Amino acid sequence: MTATSITSTNEFIQTVQQLLKPLGDIGGKQIFGGYGLQIAAKQFAIIRGTTIYFRVDDITRQKYLDKGMQPFSYASTKGIVKVKQYYEAPEELIKYPTLLVKWAKEAVDIVVNKT
Repeated sequence: MTATSITSTNEFIQTVQQLLKPLGDIGGKQIFGGYGLQIAAKQFAIIRGTTIYFRVDDITRQKYLDKGMQPFSYASTKGIVKVKQYYEAPEELIKYPTLLVKWAKEAVDIVVNKT
């Protein structure tokens, strides 16, 4: 998900955290050259630039694939590393807060219910 009207990563992070307030207290920290969103000290999303990646599992991953979304990736000394536990969210979700919260809740449920 990218937001062309949002000019900075920090502004985007603040916007996303504000939109996700219905889920509870959203914290975060710097990771992988991006910013990890957490709830109850469990990471459920990564923001890099103005793109958000939600945590997926074997059930929810297909929804992202069906929309042509890509996994989170980063460059390492060994090449590009794809982190298939996190997939890019569709850009339009930022325009529809109710849908954004719904997709984020799925990601939160995955990390909260993970044993």
